[in-house]
Amino acid sequence: MDPDKKNDKIELNELKELLNEAESKKFPESELLTALTTAVQDAEKCASVAQQLLNNKQRTRTRQSVETKYKLTVEELTLFYKEITNLCCELKESDGIKFILDQVLQFQKEAEELECKDDCNIEQLEKCIDFGDSICIELPQLIRLKHKLAQIQWLEEVKSIQEDPKSIHRDDLAKLIEKGMTMPPNLNIENTLSDLQALMLAIDNWEEKAKLYLHTKNRQTIASLEEFIHEADKVEAYLPSLDVLQDTLNKAKNWTKMMEEIQARDNFPYYNTLDDLIKKGRNIPLHLDALPILESTLSQAKTWKERTARTFLRKNSHYTLMEALSPRIGVGIQALKAKKNKNEDSVGPVFVCDTKLDDSNDSATIVAAFKLAEQREMEAMRNLRERNLMKTEIDDSRYCVCRRPRFGLMLQCELCKDWFHSNCVPLPKTSYKGKFPMSREIKFLCPCCLRSRRPRLETILALLVSLQKIPIRLPEGEALQCLTERAMNWQDRARQALATDEISSALAKLSVLSQKLVEAAAREKTEKIISSELKKAANNPELHQRVQAIAPLSGVHSDDSALSTADDDDDVVTIDDDEPSCSTFNSNEHAYSYISKIQRKTQSNDTTEVAVVLSQTARLRLEELMMEGDLLEVALDETQHIWRILSHTNSPSTVRKYASYEEVQTNLNQDIKDVKKRGRKRKSDEFELLKKLGRQKMEEKNLAKRKGLQKEKKSAGSPVPIKRGPRKMKRKEGEEGPKKRGGNRKKTKQDTSDEEDDCAAVNCLRPGGREVDWVQCDGGCEGWFHMHCVGLDRTEIAEEDDYICSNCKEAEHSSVSRAPDPLAESLGLDALLSLSQSQGYQGTDSEADIQETTSFVRTY
Repeated sequence: MDPDKKNDKIELNELKELLNEAESKKFPESELLTALTTAVQDAEKCASVAQQLLNNKQRTRTRQSVETKYKLTVEELTLFYKEITNLCCELKESDGIKFILDQVLQFQKEAEELECKDDCNIEQLEKCIDFGDSICIELPQLIRLKHKLAQIQWLEEVKSIQEDPKSIHRDDLAKLIEKGMTMPPNLNIENTLSDLQALMLAIDNWEEKAKLYLHTKNRQTIASLEEFIHEADKVEAYLPSLDVLQDTLNKAKNWTKMMEEIQARDNFPYYNTLDDLIKKGRNIPLHLDALPILESTLSQAKTWKERTARTFLRKNSHYTLMEALSPRIGVGIQALKAKKNKNEDSVGPVFVCDTKLDDSNDSATIVAAFKLAEQREMEAMRNLRERNLMKTEIDDSRYCVCRRPRFGLMLQCELCKDWFHSNCVPLPKTSYKGKFPMSREIKFLCPCCLRSRRPRLETILALLVSLQKIPIRLPEGEALQCLTERAMNWQDRARQALATDEISSALAKLSVLSQKLVEAAAREKTEKIISSELKKAANNPELHQRVQAIAPLSGVHSDDSALSTADDDDDVVTIDDDEPSCSTFNSNEHAYSYISKIQRKTQSNDTTEVAVVLSQTARLRLEELMMEGDLLEVALDETQHIWRILSHTNSPSTVRKYASYEEVQTNLNQDIKDVKKRGRKRKSDEFELLKKLGRQKMEEKNLAKRKGLQKEKKSAGSPVPIKRGPRKMKRKEGEEGPKKRGGNRKKTKQDTSDEEDDCAAVNCLRPGGREVDWVQCDGGCEGWFHMHCVGLDRTEIAEEDDYICSNCKEAEHSSVSRAPDPLAESLGLDALLSLSQSQGYQGTDSEADIQETTSFVRTY
């Protein structure tokens, strides 16, 4: 049992047999037996521990081991092995323990070698760590080796991503930094972490600056963006905003290049091209030097288009500005209906005769396209006029915008020659606002032919002048230029036609005719007012006595007593108790109306006598010019001149019947007037009579005074002839003037204006005194003047002399002393119409301001 005798040691089983034998034979207690028992117990304990160590080693090799709660240290393993070797018996597990101890020693040796290397092989390190893990012994070097392996692996990962810097994303960088922070302190680790953190800070700072460049409110220049992009090269990482900024820079450079190319062209860019360029520039978040200039140019162009649209287009017009300025693609009702159904938008490219109005075509090509469109328009209108003129021969023809048969009152369009119902289309309006319209000088154009307001050429020229200041090409601008050139070309041809001897003489006749028409229309207007009021008073017996005093002043009578009574009574109106007979009133009314009818018949005969007769060649030439002039959306004076001639031309094949606008308006608005009349509060009949006849009473009273002076040269029973001479009257101090109203009432605004218009002189001196001398013009205006205001004295002028005011002298001089110039702005017509306005012959109803004109009408 001596442990030193190793070779003589018996095995544990043999030792147990000896102990069992001693127990079975009941050997007495002795030191030897006690030692044997102790030796067996120690051997069994060591065998149990050794068996456990060997079992753990076996499980580790098969990778089925579970982390043990307690592991032996190297010192404990060494002491355990010594204890085994000191046993008095031989344990079969001793060789396994010896093997484990040898492995531990070998691991320690390899671990020390690996720990001393700075750049050791990861495979060796991993192999050594696996070997240490297989030994169920607490190994301090194993933990250090594992830490070193993690550090080496992290550095290798950092090194691998640093090989391609632009592939380093900020998120990956943040993960590496977070992982590196968990590593044990190491110089290499610390340095690498510092570099990674600096790189991530650089990324954040650059991205913050990039947001400023991508923000549209703070637009940076192209140069500053290029410099900032160069700074990105210093950042060894992937920058998300770099691609966006690079794309923005490329777009800005391309935009600038496009702008330079457009500026280098011979022609200005088109509106749509510039608009697209501006839209692209606005989407680029950089400051582009040319963009504000382009925006200002585009704004000016938009303003010009809006101004032009207001000049040409009517309210709620179906036409776009481009359509109104361009030659018609289709003519007639069908074209208008097709446009309404199509409902085209003005957005998109513009074509004229299949020619696109853009930068791909030069100005010559575009002008040629407009010329072709004009020719097509003329041809289409000729064909339409022929078809419409033939419709009257067909019973089931359709007319007007309603496409219904002919019925009622209809008007013919002077351009397309189609007929329109008066309740389907608006009646024409005259441009002579505030003046009396000439019956034959106003024509009707249907809504299909009259596409715009048709401004005057001066207005269009002002638009073109303002367009020249805008460095941009507008389809509407080019259309307006072509329209203006077409209008001026037509104007030159029209002036050449009007300058011929035949047409010039015709215009001279028309000037004389216009003057007579003005005088006749003015007298007829006054007569209608007096006649209507006299008829109204005829139905009221209470007013007969007053009418008897007023009626003699409204006409010419053969009874001398009537004149003398009117002269003596002046403005005093007496009311007798005896009711006068109706026959007296009716005779007075008929006397006035008879003279008016004679005057109208005489005027009508004069009009017929001076009707213009042209040769067939001249008339066809004017009709062709008239058609083309009506196609133009421009107001030209030559159009009106040609129309005046054609409207007064009585050719055997085309005799036209004209009706005055009053007749048309009466047929259309009679019911409306009746409703308004019933709804309006009636005033006193006496008040209405005296108000309406206030002006005429004074004029006729002075006329009676003048004729009373002539009566001395006539026999008492002979009728009084009408002899013209200066009509004079006196007004005593304290007496009321010719505008005094009957009855006690306050002066209205109308009364005040009437009193101020007593004297027709422009600068009335308002003379005072007991007697005021008056004189009436015999030149056509029939206005009353103070003799003092016109520089006359009653002793200087006789009853037989004619007085003509300065206005009538100028009008007579312009129409008689020289032939009217057909090329002038107005051939005396405007002056005559102004004269009729100055005489006060204006309508009193609300339609006077609108000045609805007469037109060619038919009643079916």
